[in-house]
Amino acid sequence: RDPIGFLGGDSNLHGINQLIQRGASPRAFLDTLKSLRAIEAFLREWDPLGAISNVHEGGDVSDESDSYAPTIHGMLGRGCGVEDLAAHLMRVESESMGVSAAAERDRAVALRILEWWEGR
Repeated sequence: RDPIGFLGGDSNLHGINQLIQRGASPRAFLDTLKSLRAIEAFLREWDPLGAISNVHEGGDVSDESDSYAPTIHGMLGRGCGVEDLAAHLMRVESESMGVSAAAERDRAVALRILEWWEGR
C-alpha cells in the first residue's frame, strides 16, 4: 500500500520531487524509497540487457532499468496484476530497450515483484 498516493514517474528524481511536493511524512518518504530500492533490485536481476551481470563486485550497479522502478511502484500501488506487470516489462524491453521480450522470464519477475509487494 502506498500511504501518500505516489504514482511513479519517469525517474527516481521525479518520484522524490513528488514526495516532497506532497508533504510526505518522513516515514512515508522512507517507506517509498525502500520500496523503490527493492523494485530496483528485482529489475537488476531481470537485467534484459545483461548490463548488471558484467559489473564487477563493488562497482557501480546503477542501471537503465532503475529508471523503471517508479512506474512499476505506481502500478503496484494501483493494484496491477501479474499479467499487467509482465506486459509492462515486455513493452519496456521491446520499445525502450530495443531487445526481444522474454515472456517467461518477464512473467517470473513480475510474479516475484508482486509476491514481495503483497508480503511487505
